[in-house]
Amino acid sequence: MKITFQNQTINENDNRTESNRTEKNNWGKDKTWRSKKSVNVNFGAVYESGQAAVPMSSLEKEENNKGKSLMELQQDAGNANVALQQNYMTLLSHTMSQEDYAKACEDGFDPRELDQDTAVTIVDKIKAELVRSGQQIAGYTDDIDMDTLAAAVGSDTLARSIEEQFRSADLPLTQENINELKSAWDMAASLKEPEEGAVSYLVDNGLEPEIWNLYVAENSGAKVQNNDVPQELQEQMDKVIADAGLTVNDENRQKAQWLISAGLPLTTDTLQQLVELDGISYPVTEDAFAQVAAAAIAEGKSPMYANLGRQDTIYEKADKMLQDWFSDAKWDATAENLAARKQLEEIRLRMTAEVNVKLLQSDFSIDTAPMEQLIEALRKAEAEVAGKYFPGESQAVMKYETYTQAVQVASELPGLPAGVLGSYGLEQKAATETVSDFHKEGAAMQKAYEEAGERYETLMTAPRSDLGDSIRKAFSNVDDILTDMSLEKTQENQRAVRILAYNSMKITPENIEKIKEADRQVSAVVDRLTPKNVLQMIRDGVNPLEKTFDELEAYFSQNPQSYEEEAEDYSRFLYQLERKKDVTEEERKAYIGIYRMVHQVEREDGAAVGAVVDTGAELQFSTLLAAARSRRTSHMDWKVSENTGLTQEIHLSENNISEQIRMGMAKEVLTEVSDDDESRAAYDREGLQQMREAGNTTPEAVELLQRGELPTSASNLLAAQALMDDPAEMFGNLRRYREKYRQEKEMLQTAGSEVPAGTETSELWEQLDQQNFAEDYRTMLQNTAEDVETMSLEQADEHLDVKQLQLVHKQLRLAESLQAKQEYFLPMYLGEQLAGVHLTLQQGVGTAGAVEIRVNAGDMELEAHLQVKGDTIDGYLVGNTPEEVTKLEKTSDIFLEWIQTDTSADWKAEKLPVVSSRDMTRMAAGETKNADTIESRIDTKQLYRLAKGFLQAVADSSGK
Repeated sequence: MKITFQNQTINENDNRTESNRTEKNNWGKDKTWRSKKSVNVNFGAVYESGQAAVPMSSLEKEENNKGKSLMELQQDAGNANVALQQNYMTLLSHTMSQEDYAKACEDGFDPRELDQDTAVTIVDKIKAELVRSGQQIAGYTDDIDMDTLAAAVGSDTLARSIEEQFRSADLPLTQENINELKSAWDMAASLKEPEEGAVSYLVDNGLEPEIWNLYVAENSGAKVQNNDVPQELQEQMDKVIADAGLTVNDENRQKAQWLISAGLPLTTDTLQQLVELDGISYPVTEDAFAQVAAAAIAEGKSPMYANLGRQDTIYEKADKMLQDWFSDAKWDATAENLAARKQLEEIRLRMTAEVNVKLLQSDFSIDTAPMEQLIEALRKAEAEVAGKYFPGESQAVMKYETYTQAVQVASELPGLPAGVLGSYGLEQKAATETVSDFHKEGAAMQKAYEEAGERYETLMTAPRSDLGDSIRKAFSNVDDILTDMSLEKTQENQRAVRILAYNSMKITPENIEKIKEADRQVSAVVDRLTPKNVLQMIRDGVNPLEKTFDELEAYFSQNPQSYEEEAEDYSRFLYQLERKKDVTEEERKAYIGIYRMVHQVEREDGAAVGAVVDTGAELQFSTLLAAARSRRTSHMDWKVSENTGLTQEIHLSENNISEQIRMGMAKEVLTEVSDDDESRAAYDREGLQQMREAGNTTPEAVELLQRGELPTSASNLLAAQALMDDPAEMFGNLRRYREKYRQEKEMLQTAGSEVPAGTETSELWEQLDQQNFAEDYRTMLQNTAEDVETMSLEQADEHLDVKQLQLVHKQLRLAESLQAKQEYFLPMYLGEQLAGVHLTLQQGVGTAGAVEIRVNAGDMELEAHLQVKGDTIDGYLVGNTPEEVTKLEKTSDIFLEWIQTDTSADWKAEKLPVVSSRDMTRMAAGETKNADTIESRIDTKQLYRLAKGFLQAVADSSGK
């Protein structure tokens, strides 16, 4: 028997066998054993069909890699990376709720544009902070209704418990999650209180009390042979009990004695495990199951592996850690120990909600670890989190700490008292005072207000209605002051007067202008200081806290929105506008015109509105905005013009007063008419659905992105999948929108004006053997992408059109990135049918080369797999249907004739066999994979010519 204590071992007869250890892999679905120390929880343990993806040990990897070539090892590594990226995407689709998606958008991130590593990190942070804030999650029922859920899980009460726990845990009730829940519940409901043999099996193998493990243990047939426990071991047992953080009492002594009696190690881990097992009640109730199942899914595990001994999610555990380590009790406990106080200070410095999540994912024993070990573990966890935000950066931790501090400051700026703008504006500190200093001044003023029990107007946050009333009463003479100064009674002027009054400063026209300018600048900069922009700034080497508002305004001016960001904002605006039932079609077009004008002015950095807006001399942009704002009380006659959607024929009632409305107020007009909680939530649901669709893309889509060296974001995955499935669709969409673009322009153009450029590219494949093909192809993609940007931002007026053009833009950029790998997507006509060509050229070390061609045209799809070995051409053609196979026989004949008559090379070939797609695997198995045995090198130009020859044969056989 072997009795193991913490830090010591007492050897007696060891009568245990290894049978239990070998049994662990013999139960159901090839379940990989996950010991307590090896399991990679949360986002590393992605589940599919009830199985957890478990990292292979280094020993297993070494054994599996024996005898493999470098090429095979690289292929294995690539396959593993592809699987990992797919797992991340699948995990996000299982765990990202609509609240998570909406919060990410609010922070400036588009979850669909993030690479999977960053997306997972940000969702972790959002979920952890949501728990810490104590915010009540509203929950959405759009995923599935209660009747469907009850039918799926077989119980109304279980369905209610699941809905409540998933809402509380901020998880979506997707169909995939529900399918997993049903299987897990069936197993959990069958569990009985484990006997000694089952308990011994679990402890001996270090298995947590998960549903699957309990089921396996129950059916393991393990037995326990109890042995006597020497009385002299009691003192050592008591020490282990105390070290485990447990009370030294009879109950815990009995547990310790049982472990030794059963021949199991007595350690803090095994004792805590036994206590956890003893705390589980049987049979498992529906409420208990729902709670632990939600916790498992939140950690990226199948509910089949829910831990019945732990109800908290990983995010709730992270929050409890923060509360504990930042409590007064912890601080007071170190009052007389300077070293402990310093350690506590470092723990608090490094401990954040997301760092705690990462620490918990590592399975670090937080409850029993000494402070020195906790500090070291926190350092490692912080470094890992920092590496996600700043990959490859030597100063990642320092930048991460700067990022968290800057995000915190930026989040507090909107709620500071507006009075802080007083000295800032009058003393014109825009060029000298940093954001950090501005924040400190505002925070000091805020503290003074709160200590005095006084209310205050904030920089940007809208005041409560009661505070708004008190402001109006306290400043009832503001309009009189403005009238006396011959200033208009605009909201900007009124606010400037109030800010001067807060600071007991002289109210003059000059001071009002200074405050207005300060207010405009600070509001504009603070509005742009989203977590996403702060992250990018720090990646660019810019610490926003150390910069002045002048410098930050210049930074944002020099770094405008990308096309993706601009198109997404426009799509959201259109979607929400389309849902407004009380907006007429003519009014909708007018608002779209306003939107385009506002954003064009911003893009041109404040260029004169007159150069942007096609209106009459007497009609000013501000008048148009005023009309839009008062559309319900003022008669308007909207008409459409060429560039903006508006003409000067806007008739206002006689008593409408012209106001000079600045750009910020123009945005308010657009927000008021289009934005509301319901439409915003509906748009977010649409985006979240795209995230889930990306989780269903194939491994080939990931591989395509990796070849193009593009991030595996959801939007890129969808674009890659669509491009692979049918490249003709991309070119068809381009043609359709170009025709629409031309028609709309032609309707508005005067005689003799030029039609917008839209270069025809359907014959580009005929230039494959020309020296300038690569440059022409690149130019075609770049010009087309620019056309798409113009069409989506200046022509499209429905959100679905913008979305479709965004997809096309992604596909064009992907195609451009693949050119370096000699992979092309080309349009061509087969008779009257527009087809898409996916061409890949592969050149080996020797004279071997390969040409892979896939042609999609409507319902037709054909493939060519051509091999060049020296001067010999072989390969095969693939058709999906008998009709395609028959047609390809003709193509093969024409291609063989072309090879035999081509004078550019002395090729040898026979007619290429044609097979159906079901025989493709057999044919592919015979392809040459190792081309490194031939000495000389094939001329790349010959591969391009060969590709052109085959496409010409396809065109000829189609009756071009």
